[in-house]
Amino acid sequence: MVQQVALQAEPRCETGKGPGRRLRANGRIPAVVYGLSREPVSISVNSHQLSRLVLQAGEHAIISLQVGQQDPTEDVMLLESQRDPVTDRLVHADFRRIDLNKPIHVEVPVESVGTAAGVKEGGMLERLVRTIEIKCLPLSMPSVIQVDVSGIRIGHSLHVRDLKPPEGVEFLSPPEQAVFTVLAPIKEEEVVAAAVVEGEAAEPELITKGKEGEEGEEGEAEAAGKKEGKKEEKKEKEGKKEKEGKKEKGKE
Repeated sequence: MVQQVALQAEPRCETGKGPGRRLRANGRIPAVVYGLSREPVSISVNSHQLSRLVLQAGEHAIISLQVGQQDPTEDVMLLESQRDPVTDRLVHADFRRIDLNKPIHVEVPVESVGTAAGVKEGGMLERLVRTIEIKCLPLSMPSVIQVDVSGIRIGHSLHVRDLKPPEGVEFLSPPEQAVFTVLAPIKEEEVVAAAVVEGEAAEPELITKGKEGEEGEEGEAEAAGKKEGKKEEKKEKEGKKEKEGKKEKGKE
């Protein structure tokens, strides 16, 4: 089940990039508390303490948050956290107030348990979703939904409707949503056939290029032949004119 932990926070009056940078320089990060129809409250928390809390208790831990020294504690959950893309350090956090006596909607991660029958036959298990949406009281919230995959054969899937929810938990994800499936193994013959098909698909381009080259060479030869033919025809005409000229001179 979900863990309950404590976190100390301090009220925050200044907002903006400048105050935020100063907080981070001192090992703290800006944060906001929302929910339960109350006004949002700006706070700051120790970034190392929050990181350690998330690592040990999980992102869905129920946090007993105390702002300052005088205020009473509030039950909250980490709604969202932002991290620096380069250093991966926390830079901001949002908390949601919760009522331990009222159901909440939350997404919980799923994990497989056991070895699928299809995997023993050579198939491959694939997880199709990472989380399932559930409804439950905060203290009944599981940290993870464990799914027994031992009965899944090759080509078959396990859907949300096939899962048994933990006590006090209701699944809100669509019943037809597939969670795990076992894929058939890729046979060696199929791999070879795919390679052959790819090779055949590449051939027409090479043949076309060859034909284009041949047609180009034939075109050039034909043009050269016509040119030579015209030259011969011109020479023949000039020869006839020369003979006729000699005959005329002889008559004179």
